[in-house]
Amino acid sequence: MASLAGGLTLRTLLGIGRMAAGAHFLSDAVWSALIAYSAAHGLYYYILRIPAREDARPTLYPLIAHSKRLKAVTVVAAVVIGLGIIGGGILANPHDLDLTGGVTLADLPAQPETVEVVADSLDVELHLVDDPRGAFASECFLHGFGLPTNNIKAVWEFDALPVPVLRYRVTLEGWFTDIDGTARIRIPVRGLHGVTVRLKHGDIRVFYETHSATSRKTPMLDLQTRDGSVFQPHQ
Repeated sequence: MASLAGGLTLRTLLGIGRMAAGAHFLSDAVWSALIAYSAAHGLYYYILRIPAREDARPTLYPLIAHSKRLKAVTVVAAVVIGLGIIGGGILANPHDLDLTGGVTLADLPAQPETVEVVADSLDVELHLVDDPRGAFASECFLHGFGLPTNNIKAVWEFDALPVPVLRYRVTLEGWFTDIDGTARIRIPVRGLHGVTVRLKHGDIRVFYETHSATSRKTPMLDLQTRDGSVFQPHQ
């Protein structure tokens, strides 16, 4: 009993530490605990059969062994639990991506009038800056868990019509059990009429870093998130 209590305490503290460090979600700790418990239970009772050998018993669970119905129910339950653990392990496949990138005005066919940021689940930091070179940049890091076939994409797109728009889009393909990330987007404000952000989940923060006389007139901001908050300080 003391060994069990010590092991559970140590494992719980380790899981809390990993979550505090941002390396794991709660679901990771829960699933790893279930897998470890199932493996130990199977080895102890059914493969090594330690209690049965120590007590010189022909079977550990005589009620189940002598009842076809209970035996069938036990087998089905074990299969379901095993498949659940395997399925949870598959859904917990880690996805860690660095989606850093950017474009400059020299890469574009025209000066954009609007910059749009579109994402499913992302915390966005907008840094409105002075930059005569017109360098649009994004530092984006995403961390999540889901199916191995899932995919995450981040692209800069330019649409010339109906008005020139530069769009930064982050898309999630597949089902993710957990996902979080932050995008720090640097936007030169010179020549821009507006900046739009559309998020399904995530917070939006705005940082004004404009100082020159040509950039004091910052673009209009249209910031919307379905599940999150918007922090926009006064200039």
